[in-house]
Amino acid sequence: MKFLLEHIVFIIQRLIKTIAPDLHCFSSFLYLRNMINWNSPTPPKAPFIASIFNYYLSDNLDGYEEYDILTLDLVKTMPGYLGYESMKHNGRGTFISYWKDMEAVQNWAQNPIHIEAKKRGAAWYKYYHSMITTVERFKSLELIHPFRPQ
Repeated sequence: MKFLLEHIVFIIQRLIKTIAPDLHCFSSFLYLRNMINWNSPTPPKAPFIASIFNYYLSDNLDGYEEYDILTLDLVKTMPGYLGYESMKHNGRGTFISYWKDMEAVQNWAQNPIHIEAKKRGAAWYKYYHSMITTVERFKSLELIHPFRPQ
């Protein structure tokens, strides 16, 4: 599903560049807006928690995509969940989830579906490591709305 959405965004960006090159900022907005998928329209103020998961996928991905969708849908309902970003290339990936505090992270870690996903991870990953850190400072670029006169 995520691949399909990324592909649709790519097609829209190419279409906009072809039809209306002066709206290039809009196609960049589509790309950059999806860099971090915040759970609310406004990014949180620091400090907050980042849970970082780095991995190499194995060749056995039975059930991986289903659990990926299931856990991502479920985590969005968890109290204290702020958002996520994800990158994947040639089987190597990074998934960063953002949380209000450590209590929220611990509640997610104790969720039965998340526990089951972690058990299945032994088959899905050749290697992984995870880290949890406090984000003391957060800055981002706020893009100008593409249709607002400059």
